[in-house]
Amino acid sequence: MVTGCGLLARDLDSSIALAVVTLLSSALKKTIFNTKKVMLRPLDHSLWVCEKPFRFLVTQIESRMTVIQLDDQRLFLHSPVKLDRALQAQLDEFGPVAFIVAPNRFHHLFVSDYRLAYPNAKLFIAPGLQKKRKDLKYDAILSDDAANEWSNEIDQLVFLGTPMLNEVVFFHIPSHTLILTDLAFNYHEISSPVLRIALRIYGAHNGFNSSRLIKLATRDRKKAQRDLARIADWDFKRVIVAHGEVLETKAKQTFIDAFSWIKK
Repeated sequence: MVTGCGLLARDLDSSIALAVVTLLSSALKKTIFNTKKVMLRPLDHSLWVCEKPFRFLVTQIESRMTVIQLDDQRLFLHSPVKLDRALQAQLDEFGPVAFIVAPNRFHHLFVSDYRLAYPNAKLFIAPGLQKKRKDLKYDAILSDDAANEWSNEIDQLVFLGTPMLNEVVFFHIPSHTLILTDLAFNYHEISSPVLRIALRIYGAHNGFNSSRLIKLATRDRKKAQRDLARIADWDFKRVIVAHGEVLETKAKQTFIDAFSWIKK
């Protein structure tokens, strides 16, 4: 009888242990799933974004990478954020990373890490970045002509009115998405008091708009107006910015209104 009770207790212990392991396994799977969901956030078919913080003036600000899966399943990475194992694992699930894009003279901090992680990928950089980052081993300098590798799905132009930035603007045709980097910010509610002050100084705290720095650095208004006219011709319904919220409603009119200062 004692032996039977001992066996019963042992069986109960085994059952409890199995139940605990099952619950932990389920929780772990959910945690992994949620982590993945946070890492790459879907916006549209074959279009994701990933936000990560980095140092900005005296505080931290989120920066956004845009990921496009081309028709042949290869990935186009715009303005890469800091790479870690979790992000790399998720990128690898979506397809081979083929193109790494540094879209202006400021957003280039992490491209070398991606180049090491994906040695077969091609690195495309904004005009002028080759002088600032002489250590970069790049494959091509971006221009007004979209690369043959993505020209059927992504259009582009170099915003020449602001040479300090030399930002290359992209338009993802299938999702009707305009992709900006620093030409505009889109902040509404800012929880951090320090960030709120920093953005106010920078002039980028009041919704979708260009910062004070971009306005001061735009030297050639005629070139800027020409580039804006071409952007306005694109049929976009969404605007992705590197800093702030993705603009999902009244995108084109909001963009045109935000850049009306160039025509003054």
